[in-house]
Amino acid sequence: MNSMHGKVLVTGIVLLVAGLANSNLSGQTQVPQVDIPNQKFRDFYEAYGAQLDSLVRARLDEEREFLDEIVELVRVGTLPKSVVDRAWLWVRSKRAYANYPFPYFEQVLRMQTERLDIELPEFDRSIYSQVRRNRVFRGRR
Repeated sequence: MNSMHGKVLVTGIVLLVAGLANSNLSGQTQVPQVDIPNQKFRDFYEAYGAQLDSLVRARLDEEREFLDEIVELVRVGTLPKSVVDRAWLWVRSKRAYANYPFPYFEQVLRMQTERLDIELPEFDRSIYSQVRRNRVFRGRR
């Protein structure tokens, strides 16, 4: 064993024993406090959600709810961020002419996650026919 590694190991063991002895003397086990910058992560995922919303031009509440669920899956680690990024990058490169790229994004993301055996939230595409039926076209009746 290298002498440097041996010193680090011995120092770690001494600190561990000292910590255990200290907690036994007081009669309570102390849990070390870890400062996790939750606000930083919260801000990151809020910004990521806004970025996705803007990139895929979500216009309906159902589309925004779907994106919120996707961001939550990324946040908890179920869905890799790289998969989501690849989906919108594909849409941006292959469907750059689309006024509303969200449907393409949803389909590409679903195909990628099916290959990886990751389950996405359901999305009802019939909302598009409902929107089309309810839309008033100028000059047409």
